[in-house]
Amino acid sequence: MKLAMKTIKAFILTLLMLLLPVFGCDDSDESSSLYNFKVLSLGEGFSGYYIVDGEEAIEFDNDALESGDVYYKYEKGLNNPTSVQIRADGVDPISGSSDPYTTYLEIKIYQDKKEVASKTGNKNVDDHLGIYLSYDFSTEETDTTE
Repeated sequence: MKLAMKTIKAFILTLLMLLLPVFGCDDSDESSSLYNFKVLSLGEGFSGYYIVDGEEAIEFDNDALESGDVYYKYEKGLNNPTSVQIRADGVDPISGSSDPYTTYLEIKIYQDKKEVASKTGNKNVDDHLGIYLSYDFSTEETDTTE
């Protein structure tokens, strides 16, 4: 009986040790990354790009939060960056059309789930809505000019 209990305990401990790497370290969840950014819009969507540590620009497009919704987002986890630059451009109204267009844009940068930089923009009549945000994690320096 004592041998059976030891065998069961050893089996359970071995099983836990084998499953720990599988369930304990999921890097696919963007929001759990130590460094990440979010872009949000209202009215219509957006497109943009981001540059990490001066590397090549990576383009992105929004995701609708819910089908038929007027809120859009994009979220990206970053792998230990030194700096990040983000540009987002809203959808402009088509002349003479009643189609929706982007009225508000927001970029937020997070480090360890704490917001470290943000930039917002609102649509003015006949103006293009685009915003830019740059952040240096090593110096905690923010730049909002392009």
